[in-house]
Amino acid sequence: MALVRIYEFADDVETHDDELQKRLDQDFEAAFTRASETLSTAFGPGTRPDEEGESSIPVGGVFCAMEWNIGGQRLYLVAAHEDRETPFLLILGVDR
Repeated sequence: MALVRIYEFADDVETHDDELQKRLDQDFEAAFTRASETLSTAFGPGTRPDEEGESSIPVGGVFCAMEWNIGGQRLYLVAAHEDRETPFLLILGVDR
């Protein structure tokens, strides 16, 4: 698993800033879309994982997910934010 992008809150003020939370959600969703388009160009169209596939991704708080089957391996891209105090994450991973 590789961390593509992270936003860690500097303090409690940032953590409880509703506008910042909303903006980061939009920013990470846009970054996810750009990255998934790039991966689809390289590996063909991705698919959204079903509930079982998403639950096998070892990250909590996934709000966007795509996967590609490449030579019997699953490449996945996720945007995640588990709780208000936790970082926003954009992660690329491979299951063998």
